[in-house]
Amino acid sequence: LANKKTVSIQPGADVSVVLSTTKTRKQNKPALAHHKSVMKKEFHKMAKAVVNQ
Repeated sequence: LANKKTVSIQPGADVSVVLSTTKTRKQNKPALAHHKSVMKKEFHKMAKAVVNQ
């Protein structure tokens, strides 16, 4: 694949943001391929976490 690791950002409930990344080793198992984390902290901390991905 051209993009083994992808990052998506979606709005969550209230002020939270859902950061979803794909796992590089679970490409042939679509149900297990994504790791989702809900971030509810300050904007600057969430932006830093996205940049680090």
